[in-house]
Amino acid sequence: MKKKIMFFCGCLEPGADGVGDYTRRLAGALIEDGFTVQLVSINDNYIKIPVNEHQYASDKKISVLRMPNCYKWSEKTDTISNFIEKFDPEWLSLQYVPFSYHPKGLPFSLSGKLKKLGRVRKWHVMFHELWVGMDINSSYKLKWWGKVQYHIIKRMIKDLRPSLMHTQTQLYQYYLTKMGMDVKRLPLFGNIPITQLKQKDDYTSSIRIVVFGNIHSNTKLLPFARMIAKLQDKEEASFEVHFVGKNGSNLTEWVDVFSQYGIANLVHGVRNQVEISTLLQQCDIGLSTTPLVLDEKSGSVAAMEEHGLFIINVANKWTPSGYRGKEQAVDDEFDFSRLALATMKRDITKVLQTKLKMSTEMFTKSLIEIWPA
Repeated sequence: MKKKIMFFCGCLEPGADGVGDYTRRLAGALIEDGFTVQLVSINDNYIKIPVNEHQYASDKKISVLRMPNCYKWSEKTDTISNFIEKFDPEWLSLQYVPFSYHPKGLPFSLSGKLKKLGRVRKWHVMFHELWVGMDINSSYKLKWWGKVQYHIIKRMIKDLRPSLMHTQTQLYQYYLTKMGMDVKRLPLFGNIPITQLKQKDDYTSSIRIVVFGNIHSNTKLLPFARMIAKLQDKEEASFEVHFVGKNGSNLTEWVDVFSQYGIANLVHGVRNQVEISTLLQQCDIGLSTTPLVLDEKSGSVAAMEEHGLFIINVANKWTPSGYRGKEQAVDDEFDFSRLALATMKRDITKVLQTKLKMSTEMFTKSLIEIWPA
């Protein structure tokens, strides 16, 4: 058994694309388990010409082909096809995010193009995102946009006829199952490796809160800021808020609000994985702005959990149409006891076990069960 697998995603610029980082880490873990793995980005917006290079995950060297998004598909086909034929994998794995393959998330012709590339090889699809407009309060435009994306997925399944499909959330599994698909859940692991286990080396009495990655709109920022400002005024605790990674366009508002309430804050910006891991280990609480029902798809939340942080979700209510699964949203009023419980994390001496090994084992088991003879 050759145990060869090739992954396809949109972008493989290290640290710039969450799905690309996820795929690289998974590839590294699979190599450690005896697989031979190569990666292809077919719509990479960080390069202007094709790049054939080596990238690394867990000290494992991975052969990578990156194709720029400024190239027409006809200019990519031969290069990608030759890369596949030379490697000769049994499996091709598509890491699916609609907006990775089209600026408006409408990759109509993607599956047909991939079908021609894959020929008789087995396909695996990992659904990282499905469609927009799931929330019952979404605009009419978003709901119709989402319907088009829904039908793109149906066409993709018809074209690729995948032998194996995964997604990371109960919500997505529910929707895909309703479409008649047999989709297994594959838990997401953090996108930041734990570099070193340590306690705070610059101990402070302040409770440190970290906001890692993109800050979504429609959150409970103001009530949360007022709550911790009230605790500070009572001298029950003091707080620091640390922003790290690509926080997005809402960062300025968040910094302004915490500053107005007299809460110390620091913007670290984009940092390497070692620096981010160190910062996470020095913090006590992680804030999530992802709707609670979707927190299973957040690499940032997974990374904070793996680093032993207590997670508080500050997203507003987000109710997906037709779904009655886990709790839809946090309470309107924050529970102060949850914050008190979070401070106990400061005495933690053991970081939570990484989910990477568990997720890799589940993935390889699924592959081996239906591996080509």
